Amino acid sequence: METVLRTRIAKDMCALQHVEYTGQYMTNLYGSGDTKPICDRVGELLYATSFDPGEEYAGVRFATDEEREKDYHQIMRIIKQAANGI
Repeated sequence: METVLRTRIAKDMCALQHVEYTGQYMTNLYGSGDTKPICDRVGELLYATSFDPGEEYAGVRFATDEEREKDYHQIMRIIKQAANGI
């Protein structure tokens, strides 16, 4: 299940950046100078996200300016929703 979630997050990150997902070790998510594999980017994003009981993954979005001021390393954020879709 975790692998499925990590792949879904990676694909969502690529879609947000308008980059083709080519596998977990692809690089260049943030441009040609980005040498970090997307699997590492996904891990960082998951590490920075806490899920409350009943919350589920619902996608990714770009961080707001306010969020970036608090943590400039995290360009994206995970979107969460209640398990019942609310």
